[in-house]
Amino acid sequence: MAKLTYAQRKALPKSAFCIPEVDGYPVHDPSHGANALTRAKTYLKKNPAEAKRIYDCVCSRYRGQVPACSLGFEAWWRKRRGR
Repeated sequence: MAKLTYAQRKALPKSAFCIPEVDGYPVHDPSHGANALTRAKTYLKKNPAEAKRIYDCVCSRYRGQVPACSLGFEAWWRKRRGR
C-alpha cells in the first residue's frame, strides 16, 4: 500500500471515501480498501452497522480484488473476531 500524504488525501474526491461526510476510510485503490476493512474491524468492534457500511463500500468496488469480500459480511465479522 502506497503512503497517502495529507495533500493527496485532501485532493481525493468525496467518492473515494467510505464515510465521505468525515473523509473517513479512503478506498481509492484495492490495498487501501483492504486496509479499511482491517481498521474497521479494529476500531468499530462495538458498531457492526458502521463496519457493515465500510464492508459494503469496499466490496462494491473491489469484490474480486479484496479476499475478505468473498466471505460475506457476517462470516467476515465472525472470523475476524475469533468467534
